[in-house]
Amino acid sequence: YILAASFVNYLIDNYKLNKFLEFFAQNEFNESDSFVHFYGKAGEQLINEWKIKISKTNYGELSDYEKEYLSKIEQLLVH
Repeated sequence: YILAASFVNYLIDNYKLNKFLEFFAQNEFNESDSFVHFYGKAGEQLINEWKIKISKTNYGELSDYEKEYLSKIEQLLVH
């Protein structure tokens, strides 16, 4: 949950709450089009930007569980 919350926080901080609420409220989620439609970027690109941002923090190294969960999030958003 922590990584998902971090990604959501990234979207809200960088693209504003209203944009996230519109994205979250959509009736149909199409993995390949929804991120582009709402954010102007593919899900994979947003994930990469988020990963760069969190890598610059002082949160420390991710645990194996967190790395595995991050991988699952990436798979959901990219495929």
